[in-house]
Amino acid sequence: MNKTPRKLISVLLCMLLCLSTFAICASALGETCQVICSHDNALQHGWYRVVFYAHDTYEVHPNPDNAYSPLISFGNPADGFAPFEGDIELERGEIIQIDYFPESGYRLAYLNAIYVTEGEGGSTPQKGNLKVLSDYGSGHTYVLETPTNIGAYSVRIDPVFRPLPAPPVWSWNDDHTAATATFTLDDDDVKTVTDEAPQTNEISAADCENDQVVTFTATVVFDGVSYSNTTEQITVSGTATGHTYGQPVWNWNDDHTAATATFTCGCGDVQTVTDEAPQTNEISAADCENDQVVTFTATVVFDGVSYSNTTEQITVSGTATGHTYGQPVWNWNDDHTAATATFTCGCGDVQTVTDEAPAMQEVSAATATEDQVVIFTASVTFNGQSYSDATESITVEGTATVTPDEEPTQTDEPAQNTKLCKWCHKDHSGSVWQRVVGFFHTVLYFWAHLFGLR
Repeated sequence: MNKTPRKLISVLLCMLLCLSTFAICASALGETCQVICSHDNALQHGWYRVVFYAHDTYEVHPNPDNAYSPLISFGNPADGFAPFEGDIELERGEIIQIDYFPESGYRLAYLNAIYVTEGEGGSTPQKGNLKVLSDYGSGHTYVLETPTNIGAYSVRIDPVFRPLPAPPVWSWNDDHTAATATFTLDDDDVKTVTDEAPQTNEISAADCENDQVVTFTATVVFDGVSYSNTTEQITVSGTATGHTYGQPVWNWNDDHTAATATFTCGCGDVQTVTDEAPQTNEISAADCENDQVVTFTATVVFDGVSYSNTTEQITVSGTATGHTYGQPVWNWNDDHTAATATFTCGCGDVQTVTDEAPAMQEVSAATATEDQVVIFTASVTFNGQSYSDATESITVEGTATVTPDEEPTQTDEPAQNTKLCKWCHKDHSGSVWQRVVGFFHTVLYFWAHLFGLR
C-alpha cells in the first residue's frame, strides 16, 4: 500500500481535528458578526462614523480624546475613515457608537440599526433592533449594544437624512411659564418639544405707578438644531410698587392760620395736604404787661395715616391787656400840705401820684372867740384823667383874735362897733387873711346893697 495516501489522510485528519478545535474555541469566545453599512444613504446629505468598543472599556459619549482605543472604526471614506470590509469577531454585548453629521439644512430622520441571525441548522433567521443605550440627539451620537443571547448575526446600520422641518409653530400657556414648539416633518409626522422654563427679559422695571414690562423667550432643540421664540411685550399686572412717601415737610403761613404738609415719594411724586384750622395751645395767658404765648398744632391725614406738627412758642403781639386801676386811695400828711393818691391794678401793680400844694377853702373865718374853719382839696392827674379829694372841715387852731381867758371890753358907745363886717358882722381887723376876707365881704355887701338884695 502506498504510504503517500496514508500520509495525506493523516494530514487531512489532523487538519480536521485542528479546525474542530478552533471552531470550539471560537464558539467559546464569540460569534462571527458581519457589519453592513449603507454608505450610499450616508453620503446623501450627511455622513456618519461607526466605532466599536469593548464593553468593559467604553465610557458613555466619550470625548474625542478618549483614552480607550476602539476595536475598529469606519465611516464616510471622504472623511478619512476606511470603509468596513469583511467580518468582525466580537463577543456578545459589545458597544457600537454611531456619530452622525447631517449636511446644513438636513437632519437625521431615523437610524436603522438592526441585527439579523443567520438561521443556523435550518432555524428561521431572527431580526431585531439593536438596544439603544443612549440617544444624544443634540450631540449627534447614538450608543447601541449588540445582542447578548444569539448566535452568529449581521448588523445593518443605515442612517436616513431628510431636510430640516419648517420653523415650528409656537404655543404659550397663559402665564408664559411654558412654551411648546410643534414641528411638522416632511413625512407629515408631527413632533413637539416643550420649554418648561422660558427666559424672562425685562423691558422696563416696575415703578410706583407702572407695572413691569417683559418678554419671554423659549428655546428648544430638535434634531440638534436650536429654535427660539420671543413673545411680544407683556405688562405683568400687579407689579407696580405703589408710592412710598417719606415724612412730610411742613410749611406754615405767616399768621399760623394754616399749615401745609408736603409728602414726596422716591420717584419724585409730590402730594400736599393742608390743615386750614390748626389748634391753638396756650402756653401762658396775656396779662396787664405781657402778651399771650402759644403754640399751634396742625394735623392732616394722608393715605389713612395721621400726621401732626407743632410750632415753637410764639408770642401773640398786642394781646397784653394793660393795667386797669381802680379809684385812688388818698393819704394826707398831718398839716395837709400834701396828699398822695395811690392807684392799684387788679394784677397788684401800685402807682402813686402826690399833690404837694392842695387848695384851701375857708368854711368860716376866725372871730375873736372862734378859730377859722377850712377844707383842703388835692388834685392829681393819672393816665390822663383827673382825680381830686377834699378833706372834712378843719378848725385852724389859734386863729381866734381873743383867747378864751380874756374878756372883751364892754362899751356903751356904738361907735366902737364900726369895725364889724357889714356882711358877716365879724371883725376882720386882725391878720392879713382876715383883712382880705373883710375886703371881699365889703365888695359883696356893696353889690348886694346896690341891687337891693340886702
